[in-house]
Amino acid sequence: MTIDAIGCQTEIAARIITGGSDYALALKDNQPLLAQSLRDFFSTLNTRGAGRRQVSEHETVAKGHSRIETRHCIAVGELDWLEALGLKARWPRLASVACIASAREIAGRKETDKRYITSSLPADSARILHAVRTHWGIENGLHWCLDMTFGEDASLVRPRNAHIDHRLIPPRHPQTNGMVERFNARISELCQQTRFESAAELEQTLKDYLLTYNHFIPQRAIGHRSPIDALASWYDRYPEMFVRQVCNQTERDTWQGSQQDA
Repeated sequence: MTIDAIGCQTEIAARIITGGSDYALALKDNQPLLAQSLRDFFSTLNTRGAGRRQVSEHETVAKGHSRIETRHCIAVGELDWLEALGLKARWPRLASVACIASAREIAGRKETDKRYITSSLPADSARILHAVRTHWGIENGLHWCLDMTFGEDASLVRPRNAHIDHRLIPPRHPQTNGMVERFNARISELCQQTRFESAAELEQTLKDYLLTYNHFIPQRAIGHRSPIDALASWYDRYPEMFVRQVCNQTERDTWQGSQQDA
């Protein structure tokens, strides 16, 4: 199981292990002591005077979209140094740590980045690199679909000119963000578990899921009702808060209003 740095917590790792799975968790400064320890360790790994350690190395080179991306993963399973710092025991069944160095060349410009991973997997650099790449591939694939299939980046629709008004649920509100994150996570799960034969099939699947989510899936946060039912109820109680009337149909969500509002 792979999770972004926000999920790099000992309690989450323990739950994953209890569930019978392995973890490969991205590490950043939400675990400052461990993060700095890994930076120091990999910066001096197998240098003169530091002693030799067995490592697993794997490198991939990808070309496409006018860029070249090189990823070099180094994984280490000898973690006695972490044990000496009192850090290894905090992480259930910790078996390896890894450093993934990425280099991207675009139009003669080079960008570099390093990521650090803690994992219960053995020190297999190819396997760890594949797991991390697969994790980001899900999100990148969704962004590609939104951009290329739905034309999100080219869209000129903005809240002001689209008559979108955040009155019932404040934007950038913790509860709002939580619901959005759960929705996105469900879509990611769906895309990860399904093999699509074409972009058209993926597009139709996402539309069907959106329709089902809006019309038929009760949400605890809104009184165990579907979003469209909740909107219709709110419209009955607070019609002054709506520019257009909610219309509950089995097709795409629409609004009833004058031609001027359409």
